[in-house]
Amino acid sequence: MAQGAIVLLLFAFMMCLSCLSSSAVGTGVFYACSDGTMSPGDFDFKKCTNFGFSDVLSGTEAVTGLDVATDEPEPSTTSSPESLTLVPTGLEEEEDPNATYLDFFGAGTTRKLSGLGVVAGATSKTECAKICYNNEVPMRGEGEECNGFVSDGFSKCILYPTPDTIAGVSLPSGEKSYALKTSRTGQTFNTFILENFQTAYGPKGGPKQYGNDHDIACVSGNKKGALTSFRWQNSGNNTRNLYSCLMGDFGGIESEQSTPHDASGSTHKCSKDRNEFGYLARNNIGLVDCGDQFIHRWKLNQWSQFMNISFNCTRDETSDSSACVNLETDGNYGRGCNTGELLDTNVACPNNMALTRFNWSNGKIQYRCCPKPAASAVTRTVTRSNAQIAEAAATAQTANLCQPKNLRADCYEVDCNQYTTSGSCEDAGIGFSNGIKCCNWTG
Repeated sequence: MAQGAIVLLLFAFMMCLSCLSSSAVGTGVFYACSDGTMSPGDFDFKKCTNFGFSDVLSGTEAVTGLDVATDEPEPSTTSSPESLTLVPTGLEEEEDPNATYLDFFGAGTTRKLSGLGVVAGATSKTECAKICYNNEVPMRGEGEECNGFVSDGFSKCILYPTPDTIAGVSLPSGEKSYALKTSRTGQTFNTFILENFQTAYGPKGGPKQYGNDHDIACVSGNKKGALTSFRWQNSGNNTRNLYSCLMGDFGGIESEQSTPHDASGSTHKCSKDRNEFGYLARNNIGLVDCGDQFIHRWKLNQWSQFMNISFNCTRDETSDSSACVNLETDGNYGRGCNTGELLDTNVACPNNMALTRFNWSNGKIQYRCCPKPAASAVTRTVTRSNAQIAEAAATAQTANLCQPKNLRADCYEVDCNQYTTSGSCEDAGIGFSNGIKCCNWTG
């Protein structure tokens, strides 16, 4: 009985609290609808539509004195530096220790570097640059240095001894080639591009059909170069030459020269028509010789019963005549009654070399290949007065700076000491044979 009475008392107490809360909320609503005056005359229904739940709470608190504030914390007005970072701060990326080596190389291109490459172990493009610049891996050629590399940005690293590229040959997707901007001694590279050319098709036959039609010249727009290879290609009754050139700065091109002219064949072979390539081996008709300079162009000329070869040399010479190689074509063209017999006569220099000489001889072509011109020293512009120029000329006269050039066997007269300036030495009439300069300015 006593327990029942206690339960009834607790229930009555809870109901009382509920009523009090309802009354407080209702009072809060009246407070808000009367703008806080609690006067029945100020009650306005429109005002009731412009308040929110916070207005009701504040009104309830104002009338009843009850604390009806929520437990939610107010937003902080101050922020730590960490809280302003949108991305979580992680460990700082370590600086690549090999990054500076890439600065020695030019921007990457998609063109293939020429020459024979050497594979090196690397884990990044910058490490490949370090290996190349420090010459950590030997090149294939004796005395060669690494002057360029190919990388895919990661583990692929192929080193090359030259910064030269091959025209029209692109690297696989994702790979790029990089070349040294200057040599390790501060010289600027005389860079070259290997390009392939072809003459137009002409009638297949001997010198009478082939001659005059095929001008094998290293010319591409305004660019000129040196010959590195040539061969013959036949198609039906037609023939043409395929050839390649190193295109770059060879110091200009010398004036045209010609070999001696002689008979273009015999009267008892090749249809008795004086039409034999084999006759180019007679009397130096087929000897094209630029000394230590490079062959820029050659063309077989044929008229009546005679033939010879006209050709041009570059002005610049090889960088190392001691490294030149003498080679010979395969096969044997015999008497050479037509270009069909020349298909195995392929003249081709090793990488980074160009032709300086070739000669038709005994069913083959013998030829000489030499290293291309080297990097050139960084030039400076110097302004000199007339007095300084005169003084230099007097010094040159005393020093006899015009010297014999290569002591070539075809220089029938060598008298250089009478020429005392660069211009007179280079333009001297004495000491020339067929336009070949036999005096050289050494100052």
